[in-house]
Amino acid sequence: MEGCTGEIYVLGDFNGRVGWKDAIYGSVIGRYGEQARSENGRRLLDFCQMHNLIVTNTFYKHKDIHKYTRVEPGRDEKSIIDYILVPENLKSDILDVRVRRGSEIGSDHYLLVARIKNVENHKEKELSCKKMEFETIKTYKLSNMDIAKKYKETTHRKMTETAGSIGNMSLQQLWIKFKNITIETAREICGICKHSNKRKQTSWWTNDIREKVEGKKTAWKKYLANRNDENYNFYKEQRRLVKDTIIKAKQTAWIKFGEKLQRDSKNHQKLFYKVLKTLKEGKTNIPMEIKDKYGEKIKNEEQIMVRWQEYFEKLLDGENNTSPTTHERSIRRRTRNTNENVTGMITGEDIEETLKEIKNNKAPGHDKITGEMIKNMGFSGKELLRAIYTKAWEEERVPQDWEIGVIVPVHKKGDNKDCNNYRGITLISTVMKIYEQILNKKLTVSTEQTLTDTQSGFRKGRSVQDHIFTIKQMIEKKKLGGKVYFAFIDLVKAFDSIPRDKVWESLLKRNVDNKLVRVIKSLYKSTLNYVIWKNMKSGFFATTQGLRQGGGLSPTLFNIFMDDVIKSCNANTQKAFIGYRQMNRVLVSECAFADDIVIITNTEQDLQNNLKVWDEELRSNGMSINTTKTKVMAIGAEELNPKITLREETIEHVKQFKYLGVMIDETGNEDAEINARINNSLKLYFAINKSFISKKEVSKQTKINVYKAVYRPILTYGCETWVLTQKLKSKLTAVEMKYLRRTKGVTRMDRLRNDHIRNELDVQPILKFIENRQLAWWGHLQRMDNVRQVKQVWESRSQHKRKRGRPKITWDENIRKILEARNTTWRAAKTLAKNKKEWAKFVHT
Repeated sequence: MEGCTGEIYVLGDFNGRVGWKDAIYGSVIGRYGEQARSENGRRLLDFCQMHNLIVTNTFYKHKDIHKYTRVEPGRDEKSIIDYILVPENLKSDILDVRVRRGSEIGSDHYLLVARIKNVENHKEKELSCKKMEFETIKTYKLSNMDIAKKYKETTHRKMTETAGSIGNMSLQQLWIKFKNITIETAREICGICKHSNKRKQTSWWTNDIREKVEGKKTAWKKYLANRNDENYNFYKEQRRLVKDTIIKAKQTAWIKFGEKLQRDSKNHQKLFYKVLKTLKEGKTNIPMEIKDKYGEKIKNEEQIMVRWQEYFEKLLDGENNTSPTTHERSIRRRTRNTNENVTGMITGEDIEETLKEIKNNKAPGHDKITGEMIKNMGFSGKELLRAIYTKAWEEERVPQDWEIGVIVPVHKKGDNKDCNNYRGITLISTVMKIYEQILNKKLTVSTEQTLTDTQSGFRKGRSVQDHIFTIKQMIEKKKLGGKVYFAFIDLVKAFDSIPRDKVWESLLKRNVDNKLVRVIKSLYKSTLNYVIWKNMKSGFFATTQGLRQGGGLSPTLFNIFMDDVIKSCNANTQKAFIGYRQMNRVLVSECAFADDIVIITNTEQDLQNNLKVWDEELRSNGMSINTTKTKVMAIGAEELNPKITLREETIEHVKQFKYLGVMIDETGNEDAEINARINNSLKLYFAINKSFISKKEVSKQTKINVYKAVYRPILTYGCETWVLTQKLKSKLTAVEMKYLRRTKGVTRMDRLRNDHIRNELDVQPILKFIENRQLAWWGHLQRMDNVRQVKQVWESRSQHKRKRGRPKITWDENIRKILEARNTTWRAAKTLAKNKKEWAKFVHT
């Protein structure tokens, strides 16, 4: 009760009789209960007093037949043992509480109903929902070859008819022509699907069942009017008939559901995993109201959308909604210089190559054009698209639809009525995404080599494993001796708060072609947004700072901007000494994955100084450190307790921290991480067990597909860096077999060996899978460039001697054991790993 938030209502069968008002419990119960009070009733009243609850049944005057919640069949013994409890301060909201004897619920208890004030009328809500409809085009049908062929031929024919007038059209006219033909053809060929907030009907509910249920209710009312054996037996017969009919209907519905899942798992994977997510998490409960900036609830639809607009406008633009500064105009003049070497020709090959990278089944932007529509259009359509891109490059501007972003609030955690607990996902034009990807390739060519090695976010050949492994290796080495301190920095709204003029300045510092800079800036000359919430739309609002989330250029632009911040900080901070590699000192200052930054030092004072330098540099660049979410960890042979402050606030010292999805432990043990992986896997298992894994109507192959695509990745995320004890291996195997045994339809009582079950289901043992992932990562490290930070830290050697006692097995020793089990030495494997294909064959044999 103490952890609950919002309005609390406690309802149920408490199997206790509370009596009526007296001197002891006068504030808890009213004077319209019953005379009897049992021991369970007294305990319930004590509970109510402790939590300031009232027993609402006892406050409203009714006939006895409308107060008693249970009648013992045959003996006619009556009692009140079902209650509705509410906080005392909500007493005025309860208008009435009484029993509804006419509602047949298949029990010797009656239905207890409370009327509550301020609950919206259901019919009014239905009418309101009917107004909020929108449609989507069924572009998933383009996966069908016949439909795709028809779509391609139609778009080619329509766009060929307009080819002759392309030269005389403006950029906006070209775009409108392209958009209209694309949308009209897709609607015509693929069809549309209308969506609304109407309540969906249960799949197994039919008119036949409805009639039988009505017959059962009629029989129940007849029995209430004349209580004799004939009427009661007739009611029981009707109840049995309804129950049998519903069971058969549900079985039929599950068979159809299983067949549909099987089809979707092959032909429409997005829908398949969407259904699976619904089974796992349940249907999303979208609130009917939200809170304004003062915490007051808003129910009016127009006011709700004004609130969403107000929230995101402040979030995305802050206080920087100003006109171009002198600094901005200076940048504009500098981009008019003669440094223009990038070719402006956007070829058909550029478009085709980029289209391969665009994923299917992604939500479209404001223009409603999806990736599938563009991929499947004819030659003339792609030529028209190339003409649009070329004109946009030459004129350094974009069509109006490209400037508009659609923001969809997605709930993270906490109160779902508080806007601060939502993340805004911006949907932008797919056509502009392709344009941005083409520009991004041009930009990456000239900037990739200028970035510091410590930044691994959004870069080819790098992943979260780089930094997870780096940090775990530092912990492993410093446990022998020496110290290392980490500050895990959390930035406040990093992408949304970057000043754009700072980004353009960073591009110019790297001598990026001026023409390319101006073209990139043209994408941000006018950025408009609106919010979609429950099919409602807010007004438009402009933003003048931050990078466009979801854009193909944004990650690269962010990396370039952050690279300047990192280099500026490195010039004024102390680095951490990790060890020696080939007689050279290995020094590390930070690990950065986009805006996830870890500052690394050898001393507490260095960490304090470095954190201050980072804070000042970030604030001078329009960004800020969240002191509440930033954490500090200290590693050493002995326990350390650093006291770090920032802006007069103490930064919390933690022994464990979740970094890039992996639990980092100061001891270097994997127990906390493995337990977290197991808990996450079991949450999924129990969420989908009854509705998916245990269902015979769903094929075993579909269940195994989910095991490989969802269950196993959750269980083994980050396994490349693990060093497992025998106890942890047993735990992982148990969780693996829990899913596989249920899929097979057997239990441990059937005494089937694990290997037998795996072989029948054609599944690799989880421990073998983990070993393969670890060997693949080891081979990747061997092929990695020697200047990479992760490789230098891995190959560095500590100068400290280990202490007495049995040493912990290191990651290298773990790999050596795996290699020995496969009859290979470290040296031979190192040579083999240089050849990526040969190493892959070795790993998976």
